[in-house]
Amino acid sequence: MLYKEPGTYPILHRGKKLAEVIVAPSTDTISENTYETLRTNAKEYANITRNLDEYLAQIPEKTLRIDLNMGQNLHSNMNSGSTEESKEIVTIMGMEQSLEQAIEHCKMMPNMPECETIVEDDKHNETKAHGNEGIEWEDDMNTMNRISDTENIEWQLIDEETGDINKEIDWKFKKGDMVKMEIFNDPNSMHPMQHPVHIHGQRFVVLTREGEVNNNLQWKDTVLVKTGETVEILVDMSNVGDWMIHFHISEHNSAGMMFDFVVE
Repeated sequence: MLYKEPGTYPILHRGKKLAEVIVAPSTDTISENTYETLRTNAKEYANITRNLDEYLAQIPEKTLRIDLNMGQNLHSNMNSGSTEESKEIVTIMGMEQSLEQAIEHCKMMPNMPECETIVEDDKHNETKAHGNEGIEWEDDMNTMNRISDTENIEWQLIDEETGDINKEIDWKFKKGDMVKMEIFNDPNSMHPMQHPVHIHGQRFVVLTREGEVNNNLQWKDTVLVKTGETVEILVDMSNVGDWMIHFHISEHNSAGMMFDFVVE
């Protein structure tokens, strides 16, 4: 971020001030042209760029899908809410619910066929899905949040090859392995949202997003995967030990969304 002048700059989200940045005067000078020139660190990534076509063509060795399992207890709790909120009863996901409860379900999974009439009805246009920004920053599903806990919600990382989920996943690698992984954020999960994937002990580069090749390779340990997005990463297994893959949302970790892997 280049601040041309000293001063106080607010950090805003939809007009609401979240914080501020205080910029002090500086004797350092930098031209805008220099700032706008993207640093590529070409030498550091020479080995990857030399073999980039090979990595892109390679079938991912590991594939993870992000999902959510909503337990029967939560289904029951959502279905047992008072219908005094609305006299209108609808059937969604095979359950009779008040209209308000159905609207909350459709906010979570707007692509369900049962949601078509609710979303299309001009009377309930506010139930349309959030955009690609995800729903976690604008979450107004108050009923869902009140009754959700680690007893009835399991956030899931699913190994697409084995079907193993979270701590069931058993991955082993050798030091020096360059492992291509694919991560798919299922938009049809019960609560589609962005997820920051974090890998302990190793570094990786993002190869592609939605099939688009990343032309600005940078070593990372975390990548944000948007709703419905598929991201391919190349992990440099350089550190021996027992390590963890998890997500930088603490309540999701508490609800199971993590597993260990080994580098020998």
